[in-house]
Amino acid sequence: RTFRPSIVRQGARSCAVILAALGAFNAYRFQTDRYREMDTPSGKVFASQFVDAELIEWLNDHTEGGDYVFQAYGPNIYFLLGVRNPTRHSQIFMTDYTRPEWIEQTVADLRRNPPRYILWDNSYNVPDQQRKDGDHTKPLADQVMAEYRPVGTPTKNLTQVWERKNPNE
Repeated sequence: RTFRPSIVRQGARSCAVILAALGAFNAYRFQTDRYREMDTPSGKVFASQFVDAELIEWLNDHTEGGDYVFQAYGPNIYFLLGVRNPTRHSQIFMTDYTRPEWIEQTVADLRRNPPRYILWDNSYNVPDQQRKDGDHTKPLADQVMAEYRPVGTPTKNLTQVWERKNPNE
């Protein structure tokens, strides 16, 4: 067999055309996507429908700058809404990345300074037998389910706003 540079060039050109077409398609898709316009403490923002825009908008309508709100799975809302994290940890995952002592500290922080709202991933609310090795989030999930109640309906990725219960509930 002999090496044919023309076949390699033809393959490279085909790949380049395919990649350019995919790039153009994605650029078009992102430019024509419907965005939700929100006035936030950080200014006017446009949220993609691919994110939890309805939850962020709901929190924006129900909180004020400086309020404490806990977002369990990431720090997306703090700067945008001008709210503060009442805990010392900004990302809690159902993996061994999240150490057991982080969960203990987060539970203690939420007890010491309980926010009115938590942006919670309902997939954290699983029975013990369904938890995978390295998932240390059970005490935090127990705390949230005991002290908070869900508000509204969860998004397709199971994210939901939870509100602190009345002490009489």
